[in-house]
Amino acid sequence: MMPGYIINKTQYQFFAKQLSQAINRVKKNKSCEWIVAQHRLGKIAYGEWVYTEQDRRDIIDLVKSQLHVDLLYDAYPEKTARVTRANTFNDEKPHTLAVSHDFVLVNSLNTLQINHTNILLSELQSLGLYLDANSVTSIEHRCIVLVENLSVMANLASLNFSPEHDFLKNALWLYRGDIKAQQTTSMAYQFFRRFKDSHQLVCFADFDPKGIEITLTSGAEYFIAPTVESIKTFHATGADIDYFKQDSARTYIAKYQSDSLKILQLYSLMSAQRKTIKQEHMLAKALTLSVSKLN
Repeated sequence: MMPGYIINKTQYQFFAKQLSQAINRVKKNKSCEWIVAQHRLGKIAYGEWVYTEQDRRDIIDLVKSQLHVDLLYDAYPEKTARVTRANTFNDEKPHTLAVSHDFVLVNSLNTLQINHTNILLSELQSLGLYLDANSVTSIEHRCIVLVENLSVMANLASLNFSPEHDFLKNALWLYRGDIKAQQTTSMAYQFFRRFKDSHQLVCFADFDPKGIEITLTSGAEYFIAPTVESIKTFHATGADIDYFKQDSARTYIAKYQSDSLKILQLYSLMSAQRKTIKQEHMLAKALTLSVSKLN
């Protein structure tokens, strides 16, 4: 089933409340529009969702077929692991946690120093190593870097840092993860923030509005970005429309009023030039990168 086909918690709670009442119409909302568009149950007329008794029964049956609970009497079920669901149901996928839910991808230019153990990575493990985040009790690296894009994880040795930032050669690099069906970023963030009081936390994202937003909300104390000179001299062929496409990120950044933040100074330079730089550009062009304090 497509992710948008499965009823979510907000929709479940709305229909549980609505269908328990002896009325057959309500002011339309996103849940109503979803049930009409995805399942053709009820109709939108004059700003209201109107449904029949048959539509009501069909929605209750739909929930039973998808989540195996009674809409009118049961609470919305929490997601489980696929293996747990497979113990009961033929279809192991619906309403389950991402397969990688408890795992994080980490890498290092040297050995991984975790749980008081040095783990040597082979050339075949260029992306790093997946770990069960819940099993990690200690990290002996002094610095942890949260990384936006997977291409960086595979090419750590190609990053070009100014000499004063050589300490990053001994950092633990943590992949943020993708926001996609059956994948998640939440565990990486939880893992990263867990070490806020004991480690130097650094965020490394694209140099674009979304990357700035990721950095500001990451929980990091420091961030990695191209130097001012690298930003000013950067050039790539073709139109750069990402700055204009990322409206929501620019709106979020506008909430910050302090011009003293280094990252906002760099953002002002980006805005003046309408120029974004992806992490892949930083790798391909060996742009000089620096580490700055976020606050």
